[in-house]
Amino acid sequence: DEATTQAFAVRLFESGVFCPAIVFPTVGKGLARVRTIMTADHTTDDLHEALEVFGRAGSELGLR
Repeated sequence: DEATTQAFAVRLFESGVFCPAIVFPTVGKGLARVRTIMTADHTTDDLHEALEVFGRAGSELGLR
């Protein structure tokens, strides 16, 4: 849901990972998500760290 998606995005940001929440009206109701942005400047270590942060944030919100 939108509130959970926004909370997830905040936790990611607080942990150093910028993934904005995309919610209605940008996407349909019930289709909220976070948008990842990867560039050629990100290293493999950066991506592994981001995945760890995703896992922790998801666990904290009961998404895993």
